[in-house]
Amino acid sequence: MGKYLFNFKLKSIFVLFLFISSTNFSYVYGNSIIPKTLKQLHNSLLDIGLNKISKNDKDIMNIIIEDTYAIKKMSKIILGKYWSEASDIEKNEFSKKFVEFISSNYLKRFANVNKLEIKYEKTEEIGEKYIMVFTQFKFTINDSLKINYLLIRDEKNWKIFDVLLDGSISEIATKKSEFNKILEKGGINSLIKILSDQSK
Repeated sequence: MGKYLFNFKLKSIFVLFLFISSTNFSYVYGNSIIPKTLKQLHNSLLDIGLNKISKNDKDIMNIIIEDTYAIKKMSKIILGKYWSEASDIEKNEFSKKFVEFISSNYLKRFANVNKLEIKYEKTEEIGEKYIMVFTQFKFTINDSLKINYLLIRDEKNWKIFDVLLDGSISEIATKKSEFNKILEKGGINSLIKILSDQSK
């Protein structure tokens, strides 16, 4: 995604507080309880590598991203004051392009990843609204990457709110900084155009 959200090579895939009840989850991996939304995302990544989902299936991938990511909550944090100042039309358009942007990059980056094992290591509660799911992406025997997902409860489902590479680098913080440079120069419509161009 250029220098923006989820623009990664294989080795840099993502440089990206509630009372837990078992009814909110449907997968158990070892001692970890895994949200359905995270399994849904990971299954789609595996399907991309197996060519079950291709670059021609953008609409399918867009739906998956909408189902698994807390897009509007992420947008509000990333855009900050620009989100508050934007019109409803601009907010909706940004959210739409943000979804397409993430979707397009997953399709591009995982298209040739035909060997991938995703291991769930553990799940932890963080305060009262979030949980952290610790995972490891293994591409080859010597090539793996730890990715932690911060999820927030959105109505009845858990959705991805942030992604951390090796447990320390926040995509929310990184993209807030990168997008702010564009916003300062051209405002939200300039950023929308860039996301749209990057999604093609």
